[in-house]
Amino acid sequence: MIKGINRAHLSGGVSESYFAHAQRDCIFISHKYEDLDAAREVAEYIKDYGVDVYLDDHDLKLQKAVKANNSEGIVSCIEGGLNASTHILVLVTEHTRMSWWVPYETGYAKMGKKGIASLLLKEADEFPDYLKIEATLDGFKDLSDYLEGLHTLTPVMESTSLRYERLLVRNQHRDALLRYIRG
Repeated sequence: MIKGINRAHLSGGVSESYFAHAQRDCIFISHKYEDLDAAREVAEYIKDYGVDVYLDDHDLKLQKAVKANNSEGIVSCIEGGLNASTHILVLVTEHTRMSWWVPYETGYAKMGKKGIASLLLKEADEFPDYLKIEATLDGFKDLSDYLEGLHTLTPVMESTSLRYERLLVRNQHRDALLRYIRG
């Protein structure tokens, strides 16, 4: 199984890696900065599952724009990340309620006809109303089932070894993810 990449690493320019991954699904991880550890753990699981992600902590242009308090640059980077993605996964926590960017990212993704899903992390009790009309994931099993349904992961004839690799990935990440999400 080919491991996914974080496309935020590619934001500095187009490379051979970009062309190798351009036709694959890519999930933009929308999160509040305070939930970055959970976002990283979720992103690692998704990448090991064979799907690309865009997680902003490695977008050097975005970090530079944030440091310079350059609102136009921040918006441009977020939109660029979403444009390079096929889906958005919103991590829902109590911090999400205070975010200005998560609703913006979700709205931009909706306008771009991206697949929208949200994942409820442990400390959150419910999804915001604007996310209840999209796919809602309530734990590890839901996240795994969601990944199984992506186009990247649906070969014409799935081999036994691929199913085995996916099972290994699930088992490898399960305990780490359960620190943040429900079982």
